[in-house]
Amino acid sequence: MISQTLSANCPQPKIPSPLLFPCFPVYPTLPLDDIVYTTASRRYVCSVCGYVYDPDLGDSTQDVDPGTPFSELPVDWKCPRYRQGQDKFNPA
Repeated sequence: MISQTLSANCPQPKIPSPLLFPCFPVYPTLPLDDIVYTTASRRYVCSVCGYVYDPDLGDSTQDVDPGTPFSELPVDWKCPRYRQGQDKFNPA
């Protein structure tokens, strides 16, 4: 169906070539703020020091109970090693 739509709406090159094809399908995009990352391990790694936040363990240094997912950490929670904010963490 997409190829029919592209064929009907786009001019075709005289020599078939993927490099010369002038039309590409346009897919809807989401604003980056609406994207929520999840991982199978649910762990997050500090990009500065490599500390791994594991929700199964929590963080006893900042009174975070075991079972607390990364998305539910307090706003003021920081990496226990170098005090980096949550924005420095990436899904493991």
